[in-house]
Amino acid sequence: MLPFNPYPKSVQLYNNRQKLTRRQRSELTPKEDKRLKDRSGGICEKCKRLRAVERAHIERRWKSERRPTAEDFVHLCKGCHIYCDGSAEGRKWLWEFQSSLVGRV
Repeated sequence: MLPFNPYPKSVQLYNNRQKLTRRQRSELTPKEDKRLKDRSGGICEKCKRLRAVERAHIERRWKSERRPTAEDFVHLCKGCHIYCDGSAEGRKWLWEFQSSLVGRV
């Protein structure tokens, strides 16, 4: 017969998760979101003509194991976001843009 070893409810409900959730790996904190918007000035960082309405991940969300910062995103208009996510040239531009950000910071 197995021994009866109860443990308190507080221990049962304690979250032991080690990895970040998908949401935590993909959402910016309000502070980082403000840094991104300040950097772009509300204008698309690729075409520099249209109003930026979307944030594009430079690194794919599923590859990241940490919380994102403003340097992990680009503020883009809808057309540039589709271009960057849907073409090899667009992905290349995202990586080049991120490396230019590292040089500035």
